[in-house]
Amino acid sequence: MRYVVKYEVNEYRIYNAEEKLICRIHRSIVSGNGLLICDRTGKGVCRIIRGDGEIFVEKEGKESVSCAMEYPMEEGKDGKPVIRQAFTRPPLAEKIVLQTKNGTYTLRQMKNREFLIWRDGKMVGRMTHMLRINKRMELSEQIPEMHCGVLFALGFLMLHEDDIEIV
Repeated sequence: MRYVVKYEVNEYRIYNAEEKLICRIHRSIVSGNGLLICDRTGKGVCRIIRGDGEIFVEKEGKESVSCAMEYPMEEGKDGKPVIRQAFTRPPLAEKIVLQTKNGTYTLRQMKNREFLIWRDGKMVGRMTHMLRINKRMELSEQIPEMHCGVLFALGFLMLHEDDIEIV
């Protein structure tokens, strides 16, 4: 199934191929590290929050799930793996894994800023045009529509993990 993610003021909206609204993702200007996933009526479903090197998925009334971001690694001076040094910008987050009751989702960010999506080791989709205003998602028919919002939010926060703020 193909989806289009359109930006509106402080909000992303995900539409399916028939241009039917699937979900909304609210982004607060004050706290840019959190996204609220809402259903088509605007009712909050869950909150996605970026921490230091990890992303939390919080659903009301349930325990939050932590997803650690993985970065390119290299061997340190003591022989142990360390995050690859980057002198001009922070390292690019390469991978994140989310455990759900419907399976284990893995998102991998490519150097061209596209995302490949796997569920239980099988490729089920991709996200493209992530640096444009309107983004695109292609997901297998087996993926529930409400997972679109969570997968997009994880990819969006990973995409901006290496942003540099200049004041």
